[in-house]
Amino acid sequence: MDCFIEGPSFDKSGDLYVVDIPFGRIFRISRDGIWSLIIEYDGWPIGLKIAPDGRGLVADYMNGLMELDPQRDTISPLLGQPQLRVLQRLQRPAYRD
Repeated sequence: MDCFIEGPSFDKSGDLYVVDIPFGRIFRISRDGIWSLIIEYDGWPIGLKIAPDGRGLVADYMNGLMELDPQRDTISPLLGQPQLRVLQRLQRPAYRD
């Protein structure tokens, strides 16, 4: 199977989640080594972190910051690219000569 996995992150039960950048997929790998496709969507997920509350936070090149609900196998936008650009501008230090 072709894939380019990144962003490994473990949940509280020890399952490992990874993103597959070019195919917009997120996989869960059980502690027994069994791979499950959690979701496939129109995007390029480049990183993932499982938060303490169990939701996944996905950095997506095309869509910005996304939220993964592993219980429902859904993904939704948190911050899109336009909002992220505004935050980047606000966080940059002022240029001084």
